[in-house]
Amino acid sequence: MKKTTKKEDGNLKSEKKLTKRQKAKYPNLKKDLNLKLRRDYVTHHVYTDGVTSVTGVGEGIRALNEEEMEWLNKFEGEYTNASVSQSDPARLEKQLHNTKELAKDCTDRNNSRNRCLLNVAKSTNNLKFKSFEEMDDITMKKLEGFDLELAVVVNSKLLKKEEKD
Repeated sequence: MKKTTKKEDGNLKSEKKLTKRQKAKYPNLKKDLNLKLRRDYVTHHVYTDGVTSVTGVGEGIRALNEEEMEWLNKFEGEYTNASVSQSDPARLEKQLHNTKELAKDCTDRNNSRNRCLLNVAKSTNNLKFKSFEEMDDITMKKLEGFDLELAVVVNSKLLKKEEKD
């Protein structure tokens, strides 16, 4: 949504409302502020606030300080979210992944995730898990010879088709 405000000279000025991600201090570390495709890869939220000791003896894992949180947020932005530049030398120099090869690795990893059938099916809610023991013989014959990842996705499609029929 856009908000309009009146400037001092009387002209209207359009302002964009900030999104939750833009308002957040460390958006790359929060699962719910990342794309569904990337949520499974954001695991740092578990220990950024610290972890108590399982045995009750000692501190466990201490919470990260501001400097560490900023570094981890920047790292996640580059490594998981592929927020890197490969061509701009000035920006490349400021990145953690500061060579063309490292930056390319980040974007290649992101592209690979975007092509992954299982990942895409999960993020679009088109995947239902059903154990192979629960499948009938006809379904098992249809899946014979498939790659396991593809078999899970195909199984999901078959289940949806059966539900419609």
